[in-house]
Amino acid sequence: MQQPDPPQGLMQAFRSVCQTHSLTSTAFTDPKNRVIHIDCHLDPVTQEAFVLWDDIQQVFDDALYICDRTRVVPFLKGSDFKTLEPHRIAAVPDVVLDVIVDGQLDNNIDMLMDAERPPPFSSPSEQEVTKEKQDVAAQNTIASLTTGQHITRIITRASRGDEKAQIALGDMYWKGKELCQDYQKAMDWYMKAAEQGHPTAQRRIGSLYKGGLGVTQDYTTAMAWYRKAADQGEAGAQNNIAQFYKNGQGAAKDDVQAVLWFRRAAEQGHMVAQFNLGIFYSRGEGGLEQDYTEAKLWYHKAAVQGEEHAQCNLAVMYHDGQGVSPDYARALEWYLRAANKGIDDAEFGIGVLYYNGQGVAQDYEKAVERFTKVAEKGHLKAKEWLKVEEERQRVLLEEKRKKEAFDPIRANVWLY
Repeated sequence: MQQPDPPQGLMQAFRSVCQTHSLTSTAFTDPKNRVIHIDCHLDPVTQEAFVLWDDIQQVFDDALYICDRTRVVPFLKGSDFKTLEPHRIAAVPDVVLDVIVDGQLDNNIDMLMDAERPPPFSSPSEQEVTKEKQDVAAQNTIASLTTGQHITRIITRASRGDEKAQIALGDMYWKGKELCQDYQKAMDWYMKAAEQGHPTAQRRIGSLYKGGLGVTQDYTTAMAWYRKAADQGEAGAQNNIAQFYKNGQGAAKDDVQAVLWFRRAAEQGHMVAQFNLGIFYSRGEGGLEQDYTEAKLWYHKAAVQGEEHAQCNLAVMYHDGQGVSPDYARALEWYLRAANKGIDDAEFGIGVLYYNGQGVAQDYEKAVERFTKVAEKGHLKAKEWLKVEEERQRVLLEEKRKKEAFDPIRANVWLY
């Protein structure tokens, strides 16, 4: 449907306003105070006038967002509350809108608030109430400006070809933070950066294909995008390729290739790859000889970065004396770190230490508490140890009954 032409002479007035980089500072008008008029368009459905964001950016190079006095003018949205494409704002007749641009001028704290000041009050108490309301309004305005400025700045830079901004905008659409979740738009922005050769964008596209988010799930295509990024040294993509070889996704299962790619990522400090490389060494798989010393080395590299599964596995090695002399104190330390992140095997390990009195005072009650916590979530070994404890309690009770039954003192009492 062809869009109708706006009435002749329908234009929106704008003026340039500079914004400092301080979040608490306000905006300042262009010293020349020039007013620019930009043509409006009509929405074919609502017949309401609007101005295209692209048209505004053609005039104001560093435009961040639009203000009508202290109110941020948002992009128009559809019935689904998603921002309309191309981006646009509603026209405001007979008003000069402020185009906030990236720049710095001398501080002038009163500029934006002048137009909104209420008439003076004769009562001091009324003045205090008014000032309090103004303070709250100003704080709300700053919060709105901050959010609006952040999003608009990213959109502006992304539209101009900034790769990092394109990826950031894609992330916002993917996660649904600050913008409505839209996998297709995320893909569109990632693709713009990927076409410029950015490895992070290439990896993101691979992950969308892997998860079937906004596209049909396709491991082969995902692998192809991961490879583009991995060949540029992108550690996350290298780790993902290794996972694909390990699981037989997008390629035939190949543990040797998995180890090769895990090592490439691990040597760059990728903690998940370091953890997985440790697993291959501990099991002696993927063309590697079983080597607990190497396994411990890679687990430790990942554990100190906060990888909770590596922390738990490292604790097990200290507990069982694999690749190192048994050290129950260190085992407890690493178990606790992993348990605090929700790792059930770590909770179980702590229970075993308490049950056996290894590195801590023996405490069956604390052990049972740990076992029960994870047994309720289906941990099989914890359930087995709870049965062991039940048997221990049964034996103790039986011994107590036998002792009481054959107590000489009690026997003498009954005789008399």
